[in-house]
Amino acid sequence: MKNIQHIFFDLDDTLWDTKQNSKRIIEKLYKQHQLQEKLNASLDEFLNVYYSINKNLWQLYSENKITKKQLRETRFKNSFHHFNYFNEKEPIEISNSFIAKTPYETNLINGTIEILSYLSQKYNLHIITNGFKEVQHIKLKQSKLSDFFNHVIISEEFGYNKPDKKIFEIAEQKTGASKSNSIMIGDNPDTDILGANNAGWKSVYFNAENFKNPMATFNINTLIDIKSFL
Repeated sequence: MKNIQHIFFDLDDTLWDTKQNSKRIIEKLYKQHQLQEKLNASLDEFLNVYYSINKNLWQLYSENKITKKQLRETRFKNSFHHFNYFNEKEPIEISNSFIAKTPYETNLINGTIEILSYLSQKYNLHIITNGFKEVQHIKLKQSKLSDFFNHVIISEEFGYNKPDKKIFEIAEQKTGASKSNSIMIGDNPDTDILGANNAGWKSVYFNAENFKNPMATFNINTLIDIKSFL
């Protein structure tokens, strides 16, 4: 690890607490649109379905099997259909409100500020994210994370999603990094870890439930665990 100079972080679910931030906004929209009555389901029941559908759609997006527009337009609609609620306009309205409001939420994964403060003293820190360009910079700014990172590489701006190794090669070009001095830290085994490994980088799999990924160079269940090897 002595060669490492550049540390690349995923943003969503690695530093920025996507689940909690999404929940806060969905809870407000759920009440505003009286969805408990329309869906005949509690907020928690809805969230369990929504999280699963959203995760699957993001996986399809990362594999270039659906578009950004399809992802945004179908995650709420498909969740509503699960509860036998069919309405063409309301899912779009809710999706638009969700997209506009959620990036301004500021819950972070435990240890985010501490580990970034620690690492920034010695390493060049960057972001590689599959998230959408119009919201990722808002999240970073509102959460007071922007100043930690030299470069924020948003896959949408370059036409390649993680795990495509081309986005990692673009990251090397943009930051002056190389395969031998780069490491990727993220929560998604299919985009962050597989992508980094395919690009010839070292990788760190972050999973709070302590699931292990044999493909990763390191496995951690808290961000502070990074201190044990960096």
